[in-house]
Amino acid sequence: MSGNSYDTVNEKTQRIEIALKYTRGDLDRAKLMVSGKLEDIVVVKGKFYLPLDDKSGVFLVFVNVENTYVAASKSLVSNGDNLFTKIRIFDDWSALFNSILAYGKDSEGVSSDLDSVIQHEFLAGNIFSDVREKNLDYISNFVQDIIRGYFQDSDAKSQIELEETNSVEVDLHGIEIVDPGDGGAAASPDSKEGARVNESAFEETLREIESEAQAIVEGHSVLSPVKGKFLEEISPGDKIYVSLSGEDGLTEKIIDAYKARDHEGNPLPVTGRVVHIVPNEGQGYVLYVLVAKGIYAKMVEEENVKLRTEIPQKAGKTAETQENKQKFSRGLWMYLVFVVFIISLIVVLLLI
Repeated sequence: MSGNSYDTVNEKTQRIEIALKYTRGDLDRAKLMVSGKLEDIVVVKGKFYLPLDDKSGVFLVFVNVENTYVAASKSLVSNGDNLFTKIRIFDDWSALFNSILAYGKDSEGVSSDLDSVIQHEFLAGNIFSDVREKNLDYISNFVQDIIRGYFQDSDAKSQIELEETNSVEVDLHGIEIVDPGDGGAAASPDSKEGARVNESAFEETLREIESEAQAIVEGHSVLSPVKGKFLEEISPGDKIYVSLSGEDGLTEKIIDAYKARDHEGNPLPVTGRVVHIVPNEGQGYVLYVLVAKGIYAKMVEEENVKLRTEIPQKAGKTAETQENKQKFSRGLWMYLVFVVFIISLIVVLLLI
């Protein structure tokens, strides 16, 4: 075996070992990642200018769209407009990262907590589905709101671009990635090792359930005191009505997708499938209801109330058909009894 082949084999083995860390030990997926056929990260590349303070900045946000968490971020803020006018966000993300490092050394950077702010806002805003779907317009507005709010400059302007890559390439570029085993989408940007030491079994159960979802939205049950189904009788798989009470962009999108608004534009309840019911430590239940692909509505109920459930149309028709059959059978039986009575009466009269 030649030296070059040996180096190639060693490099591929190294890449697979790295990939295994980000595919949770799945060798097949690790091989796909190394071959470039599995891209689990979308890089949000951006730059901005703050006319109020005459400052400019650039940032990279590495969003893991497979496991829905912010894997890493890197930003730089500097006096003047150089970063905004000279940085090309349409360049490859790795070249852009190198440019950030170079500008950081050559210019006087301005102290900023932008990295942690961006990470927090991406998590709080449930931006993952939009990044996965490359909804550039929505993400552009979302990022611009972050920049304007953080720097208190309503005239700030920004520009972003998206690029796909994978965790192996990011790792090999020397960028520290959040370990997906440390919480993934459920983790906050400032979470630390050992934060769950005092976590109860109930909290652990909720965390594990919420890690299954791409996003969690706030929901409330819709009651039906007369024809409803008691909470204790609800089972996973049942369809119930949910009132989505959150005031975030994702909730609005779900409501619009269901076309669940009245003539005045107010939201109406939507239907969802119950996926988890967790006893709330003796104080009712916590329900997780699937209201859209990968999205759970979280509902907390303290009492055994009657929920409004969706009755499958087919089942309703079957019950109606069965009732009609029973009515027909009773009518037919009464008719036959009457006929037999008349015949018996005629026979008796003939024999007299």
